[in-house]
Amino acid sequence: MKKASDVTIIIPVFNEEKYLNNFIKDLLIEAEKIKEISSIIFINDGSKDKTEQILDKYKRNKLIKIFCHSRNLGKGASLKTGLKEYLINKTEYIIFMDGDYQHDPKDLKIFISNLKKNQVVFGYRKLGKNVPFFRKLGNNIARFIFRNFFNIKRKDLLCGFMAFQKNTLSKIKWRSKDYGVETEISALIGQNKIPFKEILIKTIYLNKSKGVNILDAFFIFLRIPFWYIRYGSRFYLLFLTYIFILLIFILLAYKDVFSIRTLIPNLEPYPDTLYYASPAWNYVKGNGFKMFFENLTIKSVTPPLYSIFLIPFFYFFSDVRSFYFANIFLMFSSILFFILILKKIYKESFFSFFLIIFLSFFLVTNQFVYSLPSFLMSENLSFLILIIGIYLLISPVTKTKSILSAIIGTSFVLIKFSNLPFMLSFYFLYSLKFSKNKKYITNYIVTTILSLLILTIYIFLSEVLLDHKNFQTGTGFGLKYFKTNFLFYLKSLVGKSTQFLWTNERFVNPIISILSSFGIIIGLYVKKYRIITFQLLTFIIFLILFMSSFYATDIRFVFSIFPLLIIFSGVTINTFHELTNTKITLFLIILITGIYLFIPFFGNKINERSIITFKKQVGLNFKYSEVPWYYIGSQKFNNFFVKTESKNSYFGTFLPPFYLQFYTNNSYKYLPISENQDFFPEKNGLLEQMKINNVTNYYKNLLKSNKKVFVSNIYSNNLEGWKNSFELLKNYFNLKLVQKGCLETCNIYELVLK
Repeated sequence: MKKASDVTIIIPVFNEEKYLNNFIKDLLIEAEKIKEISSIIFINDGSKDKTEQILDKYKRNKLIKIFCHSRNLGKGASLKTGLKEYLINKTEYIIFMDGDYQHDPKDLKIFISNLKKNQVVFGYRKLGKNVPFFRKLGNNIARFIFRNFFNIKRKDLLCGFMAFQKNTLSKIKWRSKDYGVETEISALIGQNKIPFKEILIKTIYLNKSKGVNILDAFFIFLRIPFWYIRYGSRFYLLFLTYIFILLIFILLAYKDVFSIRTLIPNLEPYPDTLYYASPAWNYVKGNGFKMFFENLTIKSVTPPLYSIFLIPFFYFFSDVRSFYFANIFLMFSSILFFILILKKIYKESFFSFFLIIFLSFFLVTNQFVYSLPSFLMSENLSFLILIIGIYLLISPVTKTKSILSAIIGTSFVLIKFSNLPFMLSFYFLYSLKFSKNKKYITNYIVTTILSLLILTIYIFLSEVLLDHKNFQTGTGFGLKYFKTNFLFYLKSLVGKSTQFLWTNERFVNPIISILSSFGIIIGLYVKKYRIITFQLLTFIIFLILFMSSFYATDIRFVFSIFPLLIIFSGVTINTFHELTNTKITLFLIILITGIYLFIPFFGNKINERSIITFKKQVGLNFKYSEVPWYYIGSQKFNNFFVKTESKNSYFGTFLPPFYLQFYTNNSYKYLPISENQDFFPEKNGLLEQMKINNVTNYYKNLLKSNKKVFVSNIYSNNLEGWKNSFELLKNYFNLKLVQKGCLETCNIYELVLK
């Protein structure tokens, strides 16, 4: 230290009568031992208990100075009050402590000794079992945010025990008046790149109701974006980039979910969406995590992770259409981690943020990306998990990340079985990270074994792969499909139109195709990109080879690799920047964006300018509408059958039973029209459970027993065979039209025996 009497301690107090007296006694004992302490400033922040009387007992002590607020202003305001007195004394060092005895005065000695060589000293606690769960959770979330957005790695962001050298204080001017002061100070330290030291202090929680509560934490987190903008220097650009990209994405992806202006209520494509939604819906309704409707149960053939993710949304909204919000959350998270990946790969510079905006813009304006939240499909979750997996691959190995990576690997297959190439690729690539440094390899291996064991137990107990439709006849996978399917995926990667569900559009526009191709070549040649290139190519190649041997082709099977192509495109642009300069590269970025938006050949849709595609999409989202006829039909059925004379009648429809379960008012009993409808003909399928050998004969028997039977033509045009099945009914029954609807596509007919 420079000389004796160099240290001022500032302690704000508010309603601390329970422990304050003992705290001051122990503090004065330590102050007698540590001669450098010149003053101890207490700020009574409008206490309503006996805090003021306790402080009055010590006001004659030569070390102690007491200041009072007439009302409670908050911890941040109290520290500023103390700081004004400190500036009058002008001691060389200042220490902040809490007055509720969460900070042990015995730790002052090590604080003061460390201030000699460090501009800032922070205390940190071991967050063990005695620390409230929500404080630990909030601390961990805050650490992640501050590490990635404020470039400061602290072990305990919510610890108020901290110390500063005098010259450092001019750079730390906080605005928070409440408990947000500690986290705001950390943001300021990160902005100014001030070096600091962290020392372990004793963890004391005498009163768990004191300090930062959940409401305080909520308002602190709300302020983080504004701190980011204010203090982030170049970092604030990253936050603005995220907000800007999200706004574009929202414009393109927005849907009025609970209206009949969108196709979301149709829940297509069947039957996949129903395998995901039904178990989650039934769990919320108390029927167990299974495919269940009208006392009928079938075995699910899809892994459970996406369904599990849907449960809280179904519970909160009590509406199956809330899957859209679940998917929007997944896509928001995917975009965030994608931006963080770009930040890591292309480092932090003024130019890199323009590059991140450019690449992120191409990501969210891809029609498959902004359309994905509208589909109740696990690809939404696969998309996020792959991006998080890449983020972990390019990040340094830590204990937490090694454990998380082991779990991530298995989660690929627990989302979708066709993600097997992702799981194998990820485990292979992450294992390579331990080739140079074996630290944390035990955590990784143990967690991987446990994760794979859980996966094995799930597959064995659920029998999900037993008699699976893709393996029943042995025709699900085979080399005979490889050539045709491989060419299909190859063409989709070079900008040709491709199949996505019932549409036929470009998966990759020519610009990304060209840029990513050059990026791959550069990545293989330039040393600094070689590892990330190897990692991304492993995912891409393994997945395409695997899916090329599958009997069906659809771009949704390989959709998740699109962000990887965007990253390769960034390699091309960043290399060009390194060979030229910022001005020329920014001009190139503007030129490419203009070509993408205004030249039809380079648009997302063949021979249509992208700007027109986006205009149509935004117009569809906010002004025009798509009609969900299946949902409208289901509501018309409810209204019809709720009539007394028709209640509890039998109703035949091509719509799947596990679709109607989300919208029915249970005023009718479900029947199929064809034996070949989804969920019916399989072993132990619904036909077997309903004891139906022939649907027509079943209808006849019901009518002969004086039951009313109605049918609808809704969804009959989905397959040519179903249309024929409906027409065949006329050979055995008179179809009496009792209600028209949906432009006569969801009419209701009463069956009468001929």
